[in-house]
Amino acid sequence: MEQLLQCLGLCTSLSLFTPRDLCILRCTCKSLQAVPVSWLEYKHRVDIPVSKSSAYCWLRTNVPNIKFLSLDAASEQQLHVLLQNAKALAALSLYDCNTSTLPTFPQHLERLYMQGCHDLAALPGLPSSLKVLTLYWCRGLKQLPPLLGTVLQEIWVYDCQAITELPSLPGTLKQLKCSHLKIRRLPTLPTGLNSLHLDRCLQLQVLPDMPCSLTAMTLYYCTSLEQLPSLRHTAITVLAITSCVQLQLIQTLPASIQSLSLTDLPLLRQLPPLPQSLAHLVVYWNPALQQLPALPLHLTSLLSSR
Repeated sequence: MEQLLQCLGLCTSLSLFTPRDLCILRCTCKSLQAVPVSWLEYKHRVDIPVSKSSAYCWLRTNVPNIKFLSLDAASEQQLHVLLQNAKALAALSLYDCNTSTLPTFPQHLERLYMQGCHDLAALPGLPSSLKVLTLYWCRGLKQLPPLLGTVLQEIWVYDCQAITELPSLPGTLKQLKCSHLKIRRLPTLPTGLNSLHLDRCLQLQVLPDMPCSLTAMTLYYCTSLEQLPSLRHTAITVLAITSCVQLQLIQTLPASIQSLSLTDLPLLRQLPPLPQSLAHLVVYWNPALQQLPALPLHLTSLLSSR
């Protein structure tokens, strides 16, 4: 087999094999052992480094049939060639790609993950099929494309510090996570949102009204936030607030709440009445808080310290 590949030319012959073939050949062919190919038949997934010319040759030929693709340090030219032909692609992950532009995403794409693509200032329009969007540490990215018209269910934007505003959110959204962003406000939250996580959004000053569907909310180090909106009408079961040092007032708590954690809130002076549904309570390092309200009868765990 080794001699056969040498006669055919490794770069040319690779394009003739399926991912499964390549995995089998790696066991007997030294020339292919340096090409780390993984094959999951039930997912039709292949993982190979585009930095290897032989691997890129194979990928370019076979990308129309690939459904799951992960690219690390791909060049702008490679990205344009591959994505323009990835007709069946359902999930795409891009790591540390050296590009300032991207082509149009495949029309059936459902999941998009991008990390460390610092030269990218904007994204092309998102396909209507997209369900999950994760943007991690893309520091040149200045804005998101319009999200309305997609079927997005999860959005996570982490450490994209050039983004100062989020666009309108689609009605299908269930989870929103924003971390290390310089946003001052959030857009109107969809009526079906279940989970909201905000971490180190240091300039966030105000929150919009919370939807009735919300079941979990976490706020970490939102140091400009002074007040929460009313939560009485929500379905929140878990609420955690940590180091929001300007927070002075929590108006109400929902009757559904089961777990409440309030930590390092130096300006918080009092709590609203605690619902009887509350089972777990953490009130720690809140020096202005003089006393707790009446505790629920069915409270099972309590951690309290000034």
